[in-house]
Amino acid sequence: MAYNGKAISGIGWTLVALGTINIILGITAVAMFASKDRAPVAHLIGAPIWSGAFVLATGVVGVFSGRKPTNKCWIVALLVMGILAIILAVTCFSFAIIGAVVDEGQCYNYVYGGDDQHGGITIIPCGPSVVALHATNAILAFVEVVLGFVVSIMCCCGCCGLPASQGNNAAPTVLYNQGAVPGGFVMMPTGAVGTQPIGTQQIFIAQDPNGAQVPVQVYYTGTPQPYHLQYAPATTGGANAPPAETQVDGAN
Repeated sequence: MAYNGKAISGIGWTLVALGTINIILGITAVAMFASKDRAPVAHLIGAPIWSGAFVLATGVVGVFSGRKPTNKCWIVALLVMGILAIILAVTCFSFAIIGAVVDEGQCYNYVYGGDDQHGGITIIPCGPSVVALHATNAILAFVEVVLGFVVSIMCCCGCCGLPASQGNNAAPTVLYNQGAVPGGFVMMPTGAVGTQPIGTQQIFIAQDPNGAQVPVQVYYTGTPQPYHLQYAPATTGGANAPPAETQVDGAN
């Protein structure tokens, strides 16, 4: 599962929508059931509110990370947020399941008068609405857990699969050329032990394999410029004639 900017951005917007719905449902449940004469406990905890807020924040980070898919800082931030979102969504899911079982028979409204069986009090249960809200929150939390795992896995692939930054870790450039070493280069015989100058680009220049000179390893110390190489003159006859072309391995 490779890291894909468009996919991450789409998942981010999905998490934003899910988190927003969670927050709205949580606030609605607290406002609605707090006015009951006997309110359900799980809804008053407000698990969907704080869980939805964190999922919403994770979605925002995902949107920005999807816009800059090569930025490892955004990828790492999304990875951390995704893992924490999974933990909070699992917690919200657990509260929803427990609340649907426990709070079903714990929510009532009392209307005084007209019911002799309960001492003149009419009991109006609100269990079905409690179960419906808990079930909705459980479904949303489950989807958030799945998306959190998807985001985390993709971020792990993005952290491990991005190419290394250009610089001293860049692959060396091999040039096949004849003649003297160009100006602006520091020549170092192959196999010699030395310190590479800071901010330089490592280049290997292989001399004529039939010549007496030993291949040298050089470091370019100036501003990177286009390489102007003279082609080796072609010689007639002989199986050991040097190639009349320039071969470049690597990239600037």
